[in-house]
Amino acid sequence: MAVKKKAAVKNLDRLEVFKILADANRFRAIEILSRAGKKGVSVSDLSDELKMNHSAASHLLGYLHAREIVIFKKEGRAVCYAFAATPVARKLVKLQKLD
Repeated sequence: MAVKKKAAVKNLDRLEVFKILADANRFRAIEILSRAGKKGVSVSDLSDELKMNHSAASHLLGYLHAREIVIFKKEGRAVCYAFAATPVARKLVKLQKLD
């Protein structure tokens, strides 16, 4: 029975990846985050690159953080986001490198 549960979690991860990539802004944000690597991207830099207001970029990053796709660290008043070491985040990074 435990094997079926693992398969269900694996499928959920795949479905979550496609849900995340379905939104154009999230897709572009993931591209930007993958280029930034471990150093991450600040909310301000991401909002500038996506040409959206700071609040919308923060909301987008909050969505990704809630799904454990990104982690954040504070550097003074700035908050920088980078990919987390989770299965879904690793799949997103792999998909970005398929170009």
